[in-house]
Amino acid sequence: LILLILSLSLSKVTTQLDQNAVDILQKQVENRQNYLETIFLNNEELSALTDSINDSARALLSTGDISLNTLDQGSDHCLPLMKSVSLDLLTTLRSKSVTGIYVMFSTHSLEDRAPDDTLPCIYLRDLDPTSSASYRNSDLELVRAPAQLVQSLRISTSAAWSSAVTCGSPEVQNAMYPVFQAALEDGGALDSADYGHWTTSTFTLSGDNHDVITYTVPLILPDGTVYGVLGIEMLESYVESLLPYSELQNEAKGNYLLLSSAPPVRTPIRSSPLRMPFWSVPIPAFTVPKYPACGTAPPQFRCPSTVRTPPFLMSSGIWSALCMSRPCTPFPGMCCCCCLC
Repeated sequence: LILLILSLSLSKVTTQLDQNAVDILQKQVENRQNYLETIFLNNEELSALTDSINDSARALLSTGDISLNTLDQGSDHCLPLMKSVSLDLLTTLRSKSVTGIYVMFSTHSLEDRAPDDTLPCIYLRDLDPTSSASYRNSDLELVRAPAQLVQSLRISTSAAWSSAVTCGSPEVQNAMYPVFQAALEDGGALDSADYGHWTTSTFTLSGDNHDVITYTVPLILPDGTVYGVLGIEMLESYVESLLPYSELQNEAKGNYLLLSSAPPVRTPIRSSPLRMPFWSVPIPAFTVPKYPACGTAPPQFRCPSTVRTPPFLMSSGIWSALCMSRPCTPFPGMCCCCCLC
């Protein structure tokens, strides 16, 4: 009888220890998700910069230094505006957890442009945003900018530098096209932030070798004129650094997942000691409801925050993760899921 009681007691202790381990891991994931939520939401906040660019554009239009009819017909036509906004771009790049910031200008539909047509663009990059900023900006590089602006800013160019972007380039097709065309065809009826768009798969800039994700908003004047886009970049390697699997204290066998759900699909983010493949799939019908996109739904109607029995697909409408083992906790207040599998 004593042995039986002792055996039952030890069994309860073991069960409790197992549960404690799960609770600790779940808390670690929750802390990481809150940290990522803060970073992504802060990176999306571009309203002050869009207002500043709009003010510069309106001022230059009033003086005749730029014209909406010719703004996208070459860097020379857009140079006064690019010079006016360049320092604001640099300041914003320094203030956010991003690896790049860009502005591209166009006043005509991209549907009517040939793939080799060029658009004025400034694309600034900081390959190591965690390091201290250089007083002379020697830690930055220009990936896209006209030569006159390169000289005035005194910032070195990257190996992939070019003076403008082409309409058929990956940066225009992935970062600019969805946002710009939506706003243009809508007549700029909404606020700029309402058109905000994260790319749902990584891509590389033309001539470059860095995989990136981007967030882009259109530039819209008060009369509804759409004349370009503004956006930020996060290198895939930088996002990986924000998902450190070693902190999970699971003999370096844990994985964080942050995956895209919208087609075309591919593996956008990896954070694993074995560089294991993660899954990203189109959202089919499944038990967890698909909620509206970020910015359109109150927090209580976004991601559920329960732990579920795997395998299952968690989704918020923009990000999803196919989880094969527990515990898995999605972001409760943001359109993302962050799972430990």
